[in-house]
Amino acid sequence: MSKLCPSAQPGMDNCRVLGVVQHQGPAPSLVYLTEILPAVVDALPPCTIRKDCRWYAQEGAAACRRCPEITTVSYDLSATTREVSGLPVMEDV
Repeated sequence: MSKLCPSAQPGMDNCRVLGVVQHQGPAPSLVYLTEILPAVVDALPPCTIRKDCRWYAQEGAAACRRCPEITTVSYDLSATTREVSGLPVMEDV
């Protein structure tokens, strides 16, 4: 197997997600995926794409235990989810 590049872009073959860039402090830094979001289920949820799922291939069952809290569109994001996604954290008014 060839070596992987930590600066690979999403469209490249065999790319892997390593973490999320956080813009806190003097310069952006990478926070690795391990333990960013807590698991929300104990048992693996039923899944029709698991055998072809990129997250499962990369992280195994740990990804499945977090998957139910990940959505494409959400109107009520927690501050933690906003932080992980890189979206601005809105202050309560």
